[in-house]
Amino acid sequence: MSLRVSVVELRNKMHDILKTLEHNGSITILYHGEEKGIIYPIKRAVKQKKIDDFDFFGMHAEKEISVEQEMEDLRGERY
Repeated sequence: MSLRVSVVELRNKMHDILKTLEHNGSITILYHGEEKGIIYPIKRAVKQKKIDDFDFFGMHAEKEISVEQEMEDLRGERY
């Protein structure tokens, strides 16, 4: 849902503009029929996950090899 309003209509249609933003719509502002800008709704902050919440974390915990040794094995001999 989006709304196109002129600069003059911004004040008169404020109720419609806020309703559009509440429903995640955008507002296109026109000046003499030309698009001058777009107003988007604020994206709500998403709670960040802890590193332990990802399946990738600790998936090789049973390995007895150190990280340094694992990296050396992956890289192999360079020369």
